[in-house]
Amino acid sequence: MLACSGILGIDNRTLDPNAGADAATDVATTDAPTEGSPAGDGGGGDARNGETGPCGDTTSDTHNCGRCGHDCLGGACTASVCQPVTLVAGSQGYRPWQLALTATAIYFTDSINGQIATVNKDGTGLRALDSSGFRDNALGLDDAGVFFSDLNDNAIVHCTLTSCGAGPTVLAMVPSGGDVIALALDQGITFADDMCDLYRLPAKLGGNPTTLILADGGPCPYDVKSDGAHLYVAEDNGHVIRMDLDGGGVLDLSGAQSVPLANGLAIDSQAVYWVQQDPGFALPGTVNVAGLDGTNPHVLAGNQPNPEHIVSDGTNVYWTTTGFGSSGNSGKVMMCSPANCQPVTLASQQADPQYIVVDDQAAYWTDFDGVNNFPATVMKVAKP
Repeated sequence: MLACSGILGIDNRTLDPNAGADAATDVATTDAPTEGSPAGDGGGGDARNGETGPCGDTTSDTHNCGRCGHDCLGGACTASVCQPVTLVAGSQGYRPWQLALTATAIYFTDSINGQIATVNKDGTGLRALDSSGFRDNALGLDDAGVFFSDLNDNAIVHCTLTSCGAGPTVLAMVPSGGDVIALALDQGITFADDMCDLYRLPAKLGGNPTTLILADGGPCPYDVKSDGAHLYVAEDNGHVIRMDLDGGGVLDLSGAQSVPLANGLAIDSQAVYWVQQDPGFALPGTVNVAGLDGTNPHVLAGNQPNPEHIVSDGTNVYWTTTGFGSSGNSGKVMMCSPANCQPVTLASQQADPQYIVVDDQAAYWTDFDGVNNFPATVMKVAKP
């Protein structure tokens, strides 16, 4: 994940080979966490029966939702469950797409206005950081600034976290001339383009990219992540591979898959996670996990209606699903613990939820609506 978001460690967790079978047949269908889920009673009385405790009625108190001290961070509290809140509304004229976090703010790409924009996590302070090109895919943050793709010039560019000055600094041109669709930061920058190539800049100061995967009729990289020692790549043939930073030592992590497209990808200190999606949007997809060394690849959650993107906070994994069909708001934001995946719905009735990021308090995602995915919103919900 992004360096300034951090990757949290996990102690003494093993990958349960039976978890996938349970999750595939017992996927949550409720719109709120149920008894035994992470949002259970925490000392505020029996919220399900409307009883009050030392902090009042935890069924509706936005600062004590479901348990004492559980704040909904601006969202409503309904039946002891925090509800989503809109941070960037469709009426504000943005088309948020990819997201990245700092400790206080959200950064996002906006192709409608050709911008990189930022908003505080409470929804205040919305502003454009850069409006000088076509910004859509590929966004990364660390302490050195924001890194993103310029689809006008087919380049990887950089700004500080506060300003782009007279314009972004060009770090490298894309050798193929294609559009960058994903990037990963470590001591360098690795990026995939829509021509099925994967490149790497050894240093974030810029230079000439080296080719790690070259389009030759083989699988196309869809997403890439780095843990500083290895790269993890999701491919359109359904496989997830690990490779050294120089492209060597390729290892297939994914095992056998039932649907052919590995889409979103996430890593933490012990495992790699990915969503498996049917390119025809007809078959249900899956949420999958394997050890970083490829051990025990298995399904965490099956029967997922078009899962899109996934993220880990080191304790739980979170993902978006868009649902089947083009009518109605059937998208959801989901979570579960990899140690015993019983999926919980964090947000339902979303139009088309896509990219998702998390911090220690909340999950944030982009949600599309309308023609050509415009307008779109940035949403937030407090963790249970």
